[in-house]
Formats: sequence, C-alpha cells, structure tokens
Amino acid sequence: MRKLLITLLLVLGTLFAQNPNTAAYPGSTAADTDLFVANNGHGGTTLNGSISNSVTSIVLTSGTNFVAPVIITIESEVIHCTTLTTNTLSGCTRGLEGTSAASHADTTRVYALNTAWYHNQVAAEVKALEGHFPSISGIRKANGSSADTVATSNTDYLPPTNPSLGVDSGPSALTQKYTNDTSTGTATSKLVKVSAADKVIKAATTDTDGMVGICVSGCTTSGSSEIAIAGTVACVFDGATTLGDWVTISSSTAGDCHDSGDIGASTPTTQVIGQVLTTNGAGGTYNVAIQLHAGRRTVTGTTNHVSVTNGDGVSGNPTLDLPTAAITVSCQAGLGDGLNAIAAGTYLESTCYNPFGVTWTITSIKCFTDNSGTSTLDVKNGAGTSLLTGTITCTSSFAAGTQSATTTIASADNLKFSFVADGTSKQTTWIVTGTR
Repeated sequence: MRKLLITLLLVLGTLFAQNPNTAAYPGSTAADTDLFVANNGHGGTTLNGSISNSVTSIVLTSGTNFVAPVIITIESEVIHCTTLTTNTLSGCTRGLEGTSAASHADTTRVYALNTAWYHNQVAAEVKALEGHFPSISGIRKANGSSADTVATSNTDYLPPTNPSLGVDSGPSALTQKYTNDTSTGTATSKLVKVSAADKVIKAATTDTDGMVGICVSGCTTSGSSEIAIAGTVACVFDGATTLGDWVTISSSTAGDCHDSGDIGASTPTTQVIGQVLTTNGAGGTYNVAIQLHAGRRTVTGTTNHVSVTNGDGVSGNPTLDLPTAAITVSCQAGLGDGLNAIAAGTYLESTCYNPFGVTWTITSIKCFTDNSGTSTLDVKNGAGTSLLTGTITCTSSFAAGTQSATTTIASADNLKFSFVADGTSKQTTWIVTGTR
C-alpha cells in the first residue's frame, strides 16, 4: 500500500509539474536560437576524434544530418550547439537538460533528436502568445450600434479598444482617447476639436478647421472619450447627403457634419472630414469615411507680396514679402579662336534666346575685340528692330553701345548680331545684360 501511494504521488507530481522553460515572447520574438531547428537526421553520425567534458566545438564524421542551431545527444549527455560549419559544431553548451558534461571517445554515436527541452520551449512560446491576446469573450462585436456587445464567434468581432488607441464603434474606426471638456463637453457622433486646455470639445458653428475626429464613446462633460480618427464611423448630419460627397463642418448645428457637395466638382474652403457613404433625403446619423484634411489655404499676391488665408492652425493670415530687386540676366556670344585673324567681312549670328516666360529689359550691350581696331557690332531683336542707335566700334576694354528706344526682349524672342570684321581681330566677345 505504501509503495502504491508513493507511485501515485510521483504520477500526480508529473501531471501537475510546471514547464521549466521560459518563453522569449513578449520580451522579444522567438528565433531559431531560442527554439532550435528540428531535423530528420535520426541516424545521426559519429565523433571524428574524442572530446573532453569542456570543449565547445565538436567535430563530426559527417554534418549532413544536422541543421544548426541544434540539440544533440552523445551517450547520456544533451548538448545545445548554435553553429554548424561543414562537419564542425560550435558554440556548444554542455551537460544540459539535467545531464552532465562528460568525455566521449572517438567514433561515439551522435544523434540529433528532439528532447523534452525542445517540446517545453515550443509549449512555453505558445502559452505566452495565448496569454498575450484576449479570448473571444473579451472582444467586442462590430454590430454598428453605439453599445458594446460581446462577440460569440470568430466571425463577428473586432479587436478591443486599446486604452489610448484602438478600434471602436462599427463598422470599423481607429480611435484615440482624449480627456473631455467639462463645460461644453462632447456628444456621440459629433465632431470634436482640441481646446486651449488640451481637452476635446464639440465643434462650434463658427469653426472652419481644427477637427480631430468624431466622438464615439464616453461622450459627456467628464472623464475621457474615444475619438474616431480614421476608418468608418457614424456622424450626425445637418441635412440631406449624397454618396461620395465631401464631408465638412456644419455652420448651422454645433458638432454636426455637413454634405459639402460633389467631390469632383468643387473643393471645400473649410476642413475636409471625409466622404459621405450613403445617400439620404434628410438630416440624420449616417456613416462617414474619415479622411481628415487641413482647411484649404488660399494663396493670393502681387509681384512681390504673397498672402495666405484659411491656413489650418495658423494664427492670423501669413504674408510673404519678396525682394523688389529684379533678377539680373546676362548673355554672351562672339567669334574667333584668339590665334587666327577673323577674315574681313560681315558675320551674322542669332543667339541669346529668352526662355523665362517674362520680358527682359536690356541695360547694357558691349563689344570686345583683342586689337581695338575698326571692327563693329550691331544688335537687333527677332523682329529686326535695332537695339542700338548706331554700331559699336569694338575695343579691348569692352566698348558700350548707345541703346535705342527699344530696350526689351519678349519671352521666346532672341537677339540677332551683325559683326563686321576688320580682318585683323582674332577674337570678339559680345555681352548683353539686363533684368527680368
């Protein structure tokens, strides 16, 4: 009887023993070095040389049946090894799983078998995963109503709301938790903004931007509320809706959404909340696809002054004053290699194209020759109108010409140069400068 009782106690102790292994998750993601790699090399191999009870590298006759990291058994000793290079196991930890490190003779059999440790480690990881995620009974059903309903099957639930960021209020919306304003507060299915006190408050009819989402739960004047910031959520509309239209802030009822018209026909001047998902003949609570955008900025200005209005989050309407100084432009052309004289004659060249889309105002036309001889230059626009009152006699100090009444070059126009060489000049350069 006594022997039977002892046997029974041993069996019960085995049945209720705790798993000795510790899971890597959720502290880290379990890797092969945590779980090791199983393989079908049941036939194993043999030692290629004897080993002591302390070596951490083991040479095998053949490494074909092994995949690292691996658990091996030599006689009664269990060893964990992390690396296999051809026939050599390294990074080995000796005498594990209740066994003792020992010396082993050459040609002793080496097996790669799944031990109790391997099973326990996999079991520990599975238990860690199961404990980290809630059961179905703790997950709220996506039933499209304002009340939470516990799900009863795998086909009708959404993940539960996280304390700060989660999923709430069907069909499916991403939410964020905020502290409610204690005066005006928030209201279910109404637009909210963040107040100066860093609390959410129902939108006012005068608001044109600054909305952070739609209140879906806890919408009162105390505590905290869940605000839908993305996805699909219900919103109270101040009037009829049309599928696909813009959703903006109501200017007639505080906190309401407003159908702002065809998304393809106009762009709202106030903040866009999202798009209407159903067509309805009158005001009511309807689903919205939230796509929060900032209020549209309108940019206006003159030559050197830019104004921005309706800027989201901007205190006042910003302006930008640009420098009044015009941009200087310059064009250079010419002939000659500086070595050989340019033969006497008249040379025509069209260049200095104006590609900038604005008119150039010419401020100077100059001509250079290396010999300060009798070579001359005339310049005309594309229409053949002269830009000089007379030709320039070119010099080595860049002689400047006298401009005519025509001092501009239109966009996409070019200059026509007429150079009369004296037969001794070896190089000539023509410079036209101006502003745009």
